[in-house]
Amino acid sequence: LIIGDSIGNIESLSLNFKNKKKKVFIENLFSINGFPINQLKCTKTGLIFFGSTNGTLGLYDSKKEQVIKNKEIGDTELITFHTFKDEKIVAFYSNYMRIWKKKKKNLYYFSKNKLICGKKFTHVLVNKSESFLLTTTFFGNQIFLWSILKDRLILGGKNELKEFIVSLKGNLNDLFTIGTHTGSIYVYSIYGHLIRTIKRDKLYKEAGKNDLQKSAAWFGENLLFSGKSSGRIELIDLRCDKKISYLTGHSCEVSNIDVSIDKNLSNPFLVASSDISGNLKIWDMRNRKELFFQKRFNSKVTSIGFL
Repeated sequence: LIIGDSIGNIESLSLNFKNKKKKVFIENLFSINGFPINQLKCTKTGLIFFGSTNGTLGLYDSKKEQVIKNKEIGDTELITFHTFKDEKIVAFYSNYMRIWKKKKKNLYYFSKNKLICGKKFTHVLVNKSESFLLTTTFFGNQIFLWSILKDRLILGGKNELKEFIVSLKGNLNDLFTIGTHTGSIYVYSIYGHLIRTIKRDKLYKEAGKNDLQKSAAWFGENLLFSGKSSGRIELIDLRCDKKISYLTGHSCEVSNIDVSIDKNLSNPFLVASSDISGNLKIWDMRNRKELFFQKRFNSKVTSIGFL
């Protein structure tokens, strides 16, 4: 598990389950600038892409132990980014977007043109063929469609929802889930077709509260882990539109979730989660058992991702 924190550290955490004994290994991979790491993207080839709130964007090659990052930082806040198969990155800042390209081995550069969008996009989703992308803003009700033509992004249109978006998460099969301000969860295809609707929990409805989906992670195409504003993590089976299990242990909003799907691990059935207080938990999804808990005092966990 790769962890980014609120003071710019990126760490590696490993759990070893040999001989029925659990051992925890934590290694500091590198530190960048003292600003929070707000996003991590890990690849199977050992690359860790990272972004921080002061505009730093880069990658860490875990095999070579080498860090590459952009030089143009500090002018505006980096909100989110997406990495493509060719390791090109589209980065979204406070009011514009920019493409970070790989020119040759271990050499990246920003495209000269900034696309001023006038929106603070918090979520980006690219289709499987990487021909277009969707963007949206936190607590907005509009989803923008962009065409990808080489190194250009062209706005193709937008759709409006009746509810406000508080989270968005896609999977590898062109599906994505939206959590809204009412506590409802929707699953769409990236082409705009509504696949599933899961209304808010009856218990919270009766209490006059909305338990919002603030984070999510997919396990395959049919199982969805939904991180709630209450601290619960619900496992939803989309084949029957039911919540089949849940994890409890966080006392506040679950801000990040990731699921391990690497069958080569000693325990491939792991779920990692962190909350807005910066606490980290790792779970065994088969028996809902908490395997690891870390409460930090000098920093907060701000992003997580399985390598």
